Amino acid sequence: MSIESLAAFNPSYFAVAEAAKALGQTEAPGAFDTLTTLLKQDSWQDTIRGGALNGLAALKNPSALEIGLKYAAPGNRASLRGTAFQLLATIGKGDERVLKTLTDALKELSPQILFSAVQSIGVLGDPRAAPALEEFLKNLPPGISEGIAKQFVGGVINQLKNKKPSDNKD
Repeated sequence: MSIESLAAFNPSYFAVAEAAKALGQTEAPGAFDTLTTLLKQDSWQDTIRGGALNGLAALKNPSALEIGLKYAAPGNRASLRGTAFQLLATIGKGDERVLKTLTDALKELSPQILFSAVQSIGVLGDPRAAPALEEFLKNLPPGISEGIAKQFVGGVINQLKNKKPSDNKD
């Protein structure tokens, strides 16, 4: 059974999302097209779109950059944006738009968006994000624990500042 037929006939959005992620991990021919098709499918809490984005991240295909930027934008569900942030961090190293998208997200109030942005900045590994993270720590939004934020964000800042130029190569 193909993933398209699974998506069409399986009542479990989670099964389709996991299949999409697995498809990306296989790097099978046609996976990119199948995953981008799944992005058009509506599901509860955007579960299938999230699975498709995870699959695209696993493919590590730079052609998915525009897709990641689209779903990382405000106006999308926070969980979907977080998945898009991870996609961008995986395939967007060196792209100014990715860095700006992730650092701009640090100015939002949603704890889910903030956590996802910090985590994705760590994956991206771009030392230029360190000042934005430092600024975030100085102006924590209400409801964010200072102790936990300093530990988590401070760890990412240290990781970025201690990065050697050779560490940026994948």
